[in-house]
Parts: sequence; structure tokens; C-alpha cells
Amino acid sequence: MSADIISPYFPKRNKMKIVLDNIKEEGLRWQGDVDLDNERLMGESFCEKPAFVKIEIYPVKNYFRMTGEMEGSAQMQCSRCLESYNKDFQMKFEEVIVKEPLSGEDYEKELSDDEMNFSFNHGDEINLCDVITEQFLLTLSMKNLCSDKCKGLCGFCGENLNKTTCNCDSKQENIDPRFAALMELKKQNKS
Repeated sequence: MSADIISPYFPKRNKMKIVLDNIKEEGLRWQGDVDLDNERLMGESFCEKPAFVKIEIYPVKNYFRMTGEMEGSAQMQCSRCLESYNKDFQMKFEEVIVKEPLSGEDYEKELSDDEMNFSFNHGDEINLCDVITEQFLLTLSMKNLCSDKCKGLCGFCGENLNKTTCNCDSKQENIDPRFAALMELKKQNKS
């Protein structure tokens, strides 16, 4: 029988701490809704509703293996047109938690590819909210798009080209005078 974490253990959702030494051989399982930590999300509030998370933690020799699943919806901003949109996310993650702190030469050691999923935990506790927030941040794209067909903003007037067509037909008139010579070269190459 596995130990289950019940929500009264977490009176404040951002303080979901587990004492690693209390995890028995059969492991620990938990599932529930988690508010992602806005402080770790650079002050942004991405998720209006809590994410649903399932986590299992098992002791293995001198470390702990954590597997989990997370799903929810995030409020994103398109990198091209700057409009807000909702993006559903669903992910699985796995992490190895090493309890022993690093010291000496090991502290300055560069991690190998195999060690990139390791989480070096200082102390006997782990904050699940930190792990979940970190995993969410890792799922975010560097460039978020509301649609693959997003046309973005007009570079001259700033109109959202998904909603309207702009009146910048004479774009040559709006060229920076420092680049006028390059435009002339472009015209000559077309001829």
C-alpha cells in the first residue's frame, strides 16, 4: 500500500513540502490541483485555473525517482501579433532527486547529458510546487504563436494583419532613408 498525500497536508498550495526521509519503500503518490507559483513565473499569471497534477516518488538506492503528469490551460501572448490566447498543455515528466549536497570538486563539475534530469536537493525536504512550476516553464515555447498562419503586425503602422489589412500600400515611401541605397540595389537586381 502506498502513502498518499492528502490535501490537508498542504494548507497553502505554494508550500507543498515533502520530507524525503518519510517516503517509504512502496513510494508516495499524489494527485490534485496545483496553482503554479507566480513568483517563479517572472511575475506573470499564465494559468487562471490550477493545473491538474499526478506525481509518484520512489526511493531508489541513494536517490529518489519522481514521475508525473500535468495538464491545464495557460494564457499566452502571441509573439507575432501580441494577442492573448489560451493554450492547453499536457505533459509527462521524470526527475531524479539526489538528496546529498554537492561539495568540493563535484560542486564545480559540468553536468553530462545523462545528469540533466537530476535535481540536486539541499536538505531533507522537497517543495513539489517548485518542481511542478519548473516543469511547466520547461514546456513553454521560446516563440508562442496563436496560429501557424498568424500574419503578425504590420512593420509600418502596427495593425494586426490577422484582423485587418493596413493601408501601407506605398511601403517604399516609409523606408528608412539610411536604407534607400539598398532598395535601389534591389530594384537593379530585379531588372
